[in-house]
Amino acid sequence: MAEMKSQFAGMNFGMDFEEEKTLVINNNSSIIKNLITLKDNESKKEQVELICNQIVDIALLSNKELSPSELDELIKRNNKLMEQFNIYIEYKKIVENIKISMIFLF
Repeated sequence: MAEMKSQFAGMNFGMDFEEEKTLVINNNSSIIKNLITLKDNESKKEQVELICNQIVDIALLSNKELSPSELDELIKRNNKLMEQFNIYIEYKKIVENIKISMIFLF
C-alpha cells in the first residue's frame, strides 16, 4: 500500500491511500495501569493526554512513520514532560528538606 501511495503521489483519483494502523497496548504495563486510573481525574486530564500522545508518537517513531510536523510535536511534548518531571523532582526535594528540618526541630 505504501508503494502504491508513493507511485500515485500528487494524482487525485478520488481514492484514499491512507494506511490503517493498529497500536497494541500492554495492559500489564504500570504506565498504562496508572493512565487508566487517572483517565477520569479532571485535574490530570492534560497530563494523561500528553502521555497518551507521547506513547502513540513513540510507537510511530519506532516504525519510522512520523512526518516532520509530527516529529516537531513529539519534541515539544517531550520537552513539556521533562519540565513537569523536573518540577516534580524539585518538589520532592523541597518536601524532603522540610521533613529533615522538622526532625531537627523536634
